[in-house]
Amino acid sequence: MAYRYDTDLEFLGKMNSEDLSDLVYCVTHDKDGSVRFTEELTTSAPYKRHHPDHQKYWELIAAEVQCFGANTFVTLFRGGKGVEYREILIDVCDKMDVNYNKDSSTEKIETNLLMKILNDALEKMTPEELKKLAEAIGIKNLNLITPESMLG
Repeated sequence: MAYRYDTDLEFLGKMNSEDLSDLVYCVTHDKDGSVRFTEELTTSAPYKRHHPDHQKYWELIAAEVQCFGANTFVTLFRGGKGVEYREILIDVCDKMDVNYNKDSSTEKIETNLLMKILNDALEKMTPEELKKLAEAIGIKNLNLITPESMLG
């Protein structure tokens, strides 16, 4: 596993260890909580030496993100390097039928993805759940709450 320089992941180097903890868990564990079979981060010497001071090995965390989003067999042919974050983001958007422009900034594409996730979640909510959410975010007029009005 090797980090491929990625301007969209360089911000990880500025994050503190506590803020990196959730990301480390996500890339090293499956949704059932078991350690992912293909992850390499937790077996690396820097991880073993410095854990839980994630900031000391942020590039390995970034490399794990890049490999997490790549095809495992293709990664072997790339010399253990995954794909850049933007490619992962675009693949996710394509799979989720997100409306985006490939020429847009990474941040804009992320915003479109987040809006799609939010819209899908709102569409699945019952009227009661929508009202509770509206109350929680401070909307006063709860009579005409719809998924569309929540995105407003």
